[in-house]
Parts: sequence; C-alpha cells; structure tokens
Amino acid sequence: MSPSNFVLSTRIQQRGLRRRLVLATLAISAFTAVTVSGSLHGFGIAIVLVLASLDIILIHSTDGLAFARTRSLDERQRALRDRAYRLGFRLFGLAVILLMVLSVVISALALITGQIGGIGPGFTQLDEGVPGHTLVAVAELVLMMPTLVIAWVDPGGTDAAATVTVVGSRRRARPYAAWLALPLLTGAWLGAALALPAQRAAAGTGFILDDSFPGATCRHFVDGAIVGAEFGATVGLRVEVCWNHTDAFVVGDSQIPLPASALHGIAASAPAGVSVPPNFVNPADPSLTLCAADSSGDFAAVASTECTATIDASGTLHYTVYAAIAPLPFSVGARAITLSLVVDRDGRVIAQP
Repeated sequence: MSPSNFVLSTRIQQRGLRRRLVLATLAISAFTAVTVSGSLHGFGIAIVLVLASLDIILIHSTDGLAFARTRSLDERQRALRDRAYRLGFRLFGLAVILLMVLSVVISALALITGQIGGIGPGFTQLDEGVPGHTLVAVAELVLMMPTLVIAWVDPGGTDAAATVTVVGSRRRARPYAAWLALPLLTGAWLGAALALPAQRAAAGTGFILDDSFPGATCRHFVDGAIVGAEFGATVGLRVEVCWNHTDAFVVGDSQIPLPASALHGIAASAPAGVSVPPNFVNPADPSLTLCAADSSGDFAAVASTECTATIDASGTLHYTVYAAIAPLPFSVGARAITLSLVVDRDGRVIAQP
C-alpha cells in the first residue's frame, strides 16, 4: 500500500454491542424530540454530549463508511453504504410522521383536559419557533441515520474485508482526535448562552381566553425574551391588563390586589342587594396571568423569577418580570433579564418588551 493511503482503525467486532448503541441513540433522540414537559430544563447540553459520544463510537465502529468518498470504497462497501442511505432516510421520514402524529395526540389530550389556554406542561402562549430539543433530535437523525443502519445490518467480522481502506493524501487520523469535538461543542454552547444578545419572542396563536371585566376594557399581553438563540432559555411575560380610565390593573392573579376603581366596577355590575364574595373578585386564572408562565430552557435554567405590579398616582400600571438565565449549575454565569410592560389608565401601551 502506498504512503498516501491510510487505514481507519478496526471497528467494534461485536454486532450485539453495536446494535445496543444504535438503540440507545434512537431512544435518546426520541426522548429529546418529544419531551412531555416541553423543555429539557437546562440539561440539553448533557444530552448533546451523550449523543455526540455515541456518534463518535458508532462512526469509529463502522470505519466512517457513511462519510467515506466513493472512490475509496470497494464494491461491497459501496453497496452497503447505498443501502444504508436508502433505508436510513426512509426510516427518517417514518420518524417524522410518527412525531407529527404524536404532536396531534398531545394537542388532542390538551383539549380534552382543558389545557387550551396554554397552562399545561409543554404548552405555551409564546411563539418560540422550533425548540432547541427538536433541532437536536432532527440533526442527530439526519446526520447519523445511514451510520445507524450500517452499524445495525453489517455483521462486521475479523477478516480483512472488515477493515475499510480509505485512499487520500491525509495522514492517518488518530482515534482520539474525534473526541475533541466534545469540548468544542461545550465551548460553542457556552459562548452562545453567555454572549448572544436576547431576542424577542412573539405571542403565539390558537389559545382561547375569556378576558372580560366589569366596567373595564381588557387586553391580553404575551411577550418574552429568548437568550442564547435556540440553545439557551426563554423568559416569558403573560398578563391580562384591564383599564377603566381611572386605573390600569392586572386581572387573573389573586396575589395582586385590585384598585378601588376596579372594585367599584364589580360592585356596580352586581344585582341590587347582592354582594360579590371575595374569592370571586379577582380569582386566579393562569391562562390570563401567571408569573413567567411561558419561561422554558432546554440548554439553560430559568431561575430567580419574580413578578411585580404597581399602579402609580396617575393610574398607570407597571408590570415587570425579573429572571436569571443560568447555563451552569449554581447560577454560575447567570444573565439577568428584565421584561417591563407599562400601560396607562386609557389603555395606551407606553413600554413593552
């Protein structure tokens, strides 16, 4: 063999072990794609590193056949690789269909259980685009499906044909060089979570709300900030604001007291001689108002959340959400996020995230 040739190291010989690695990869990818809670709660990077480790082992065990140049392969290897691509992407299409069906089932269950206001686990009133955990699962399957098929169907063996000779002008790749991808992935994620500017998350659609209040006009506000793009976390603002030309105030949070003008409107709307029970004055309704309700984090945790609502002397409402985005444990490297909403007594929005 000429000096320009190099041979990738011998694959894992045990077919059963390779199949177990394939099943582990598929199971983790499925869990990542359809996590019931709607978020990985900051553990996304750990899952990415586990998947990357499995990928390195599987690519090494198949001698990188799925990514090798055609001219470097013999007839048997080309046939195996072509079969892996055909079968692999058919299986990927099937996985996408199953994911869509599962999404429909989850949405139907949400309707049955009354979680149409975006208050159940995994349901949000924000439009965050494609979640980071879904991107990870799709990228994993797109890149690795042919390799997974090869690792599953190729019997391997100990004969000379089991070792793939790859022709090229490069030096022989050392087996441990691929593991450098793990710290590089970690560094890229940390850089995104710590340095990328926050982006606005717009309100979603499809939720049904009852936003009426006696003697007042109301508007539902949903807003948010995405930190670290799809590989960080989202802080949400969800609040129902009503105004009666005397005060602007929050409805749907029993912990936030109503102003006297709002209480007067409730009393005026009640039938003569009938008093409104205290628990009916401003009952809690998480579909209307809930502190940081739409916050989520696949790759960073949303911590230290606090919401405040004050009405100044002119009747203007100041509603603020405070939160910290922590990509690392113990709030190391946490970023402070503040979302402010200001609405005057006539319903004019003075400030919005």
